Amino acid sequence: MCQIQERMKQDLTSQGLAESTCAMYLCYARAFVVHFKRSPRELGAEHVRAWLLHLLTVRNGRPSTVNVAMAALMFLYGTTLSRPEVTRGLRRVRRSFPEPDVLSGSEVSALIEHAPTLKHKAIFMLMYSAGLRVSEVLALKASDIHSKRMVVHVRAPKNRHDRVVPLSPRTLTVLREYFRGLRQRGEYLFPGQSVKAPITRLAVHLALKQAAGRARIAKRVHPHLLRHAFATHMIESRRGHPHRSELTRSSLAAEHGAVYPFVRSTAPFDKEPHRGIGHRGGAQTRIAVHGRARVYRPHTGAGRSCAGR
Repeated sequence: MCQIQERMKQDLTSQGLAESTCAMYLCYARAFVVHFKRSPRELGAEHVRAWLLHLLTVRNGRPSTVNVAMAALMFLYGTTLSRPEVTRGLRRVRRSFPEPDVLSGSEVSALIEHAPTLKHKAIFMLMYSAGLRVSEVLALKASDIHSKRMVVHVRAPKNRHDRVVPLSPRTLTVLREYFRGLRQRGEYLFPGQSVKAPITRLAVHLALKQAAGRARIAKRVHPHLLRHAFATHMIESRRGHPHRSELTRSSLAAEHGAVYPFVRSTAPFDKEPHRGIGHRGGAQTRIAVHGRARVYRPHTGAGRSCAGR
């Protein structure tokens, strides 16, 4: 299995998959081999089906978990072992889609105020005010924060397309306070135990759960919920606060996809109560999208590419 595992690792890397995806696929491939205690070359379609059924029924695995395990085996047999017929008849497990949890503005403020440390507070504010993924926040460097232009340069995001997002004035104030108190400064804006590596996703998740407990928020809180809250609050401001029942998962997904590329510089918690997100007064900016290239264009001047300083 060691040789097959190393070859699978090389195949995953050569296809440019994310590091977390590679680690997950390797983990499930090892679990599959350990379960039968035989080489994957000696196992076939019936073994694959039996193990996936074991995950779903005996281990009570979630449909999403079983689907990831299935994808790992499809890669193992389809790419690494060149035996695609083993997994050819597999179908993804159907998932249920419950009503999504949406944080209110007061709940987001409570989470931020109850953050365990100033570092966590800055992370929460960046995720909410700019609609960033947790992986994008953790990969930020000090040079990616442009205080003069009031933008944040997001590099190598999930879709591999760099982009520029507006920087909230309140978030900038907290970032400056955090950075002044930082004892050891390394490559990353939010270092972990070592200055050579960023803080982990698990640490952010645990800090958010701790903040939710302090704020007495009963909802299931996770880092990506702040990104959803950002887009939802933008949509609500544009619609005029629709009824909660109208915000179904499908409608949120569709409208979030339309909101994220066109983000105004006024974060939901920065705008004045009597002004909507679309108010054009003041020195607002926007992110315009032309094809795949994202261009930063102030209302009062000519466009500049997101790589321009």
